[in-house]
Amino acid sequence: MVLESGEQLAGNLIEVVAKGKLLSTAEPLKLVLPEVDRAQHQVVLQAAVILFQRFLESVVTSNDLAKLAQVVKEVLLPTLVKFDQQLTARRAFQAACVLTPLLNRAAVLAAQCCALAIKGPWRADVVVPFCEAVSDLQEVFSSAIIARAERLRPFDASRIFASHTRFDDCQAAAAKAVATAVASGPELLRIDPN
Repeated sequence: MVLESGEQLAGNLIEVVAKGKLLSTAEPLKLVLPEVDRAQHQVVLQAAVILFQRFLESVVTSNDLAKLAQVVKEVLLPTLVKFDQQLTARRAFQAACVLTPLLNRAAVLAAQCCALAIKGPWRADVVVPFCEAVSDLQEVFSSAIIARAERLRPFDASRIFASHTRFDDCQAAAAKAVATAVASGPELLRIDPN
């Protein structure tokens, strides 16, 4: 079954979030891949944007996720919107295999941001790896994909590959921080709002 809409895929990803394991695994892509694997690039991008927007709507009063929300709102979302324009204008992007893992990572991070908002508040050591992953994703879309396409240059494969490695490192650090916070007990998982 091929997914036709970003809204439908976003709903499927929220079901993955509801299962509760997305933050505690070093390989969250394995949980998300069955959902995004059937979708076209445009649909995965739309779902990621929808989930990032839902994340922003849910953290308006959350101090612990303020930095992550700022990075998503001011840096990543404008880049994803610009990429959506490139994806629509350049039909070759629809079939570019190198974009699939990047878009899948965007979907993972969007779902994880929603999970953070649902399960929070969090200590800074849990949030920082997600901020780094979101920033890196924005940078690779902006510099290695969009800027190169605008200059009619091929994608920057070495930068894209390095980004995959950094994503894996951020996910491992995030899973470790979540596990440590959970093992420390609920009183250490949550920050003091005062």
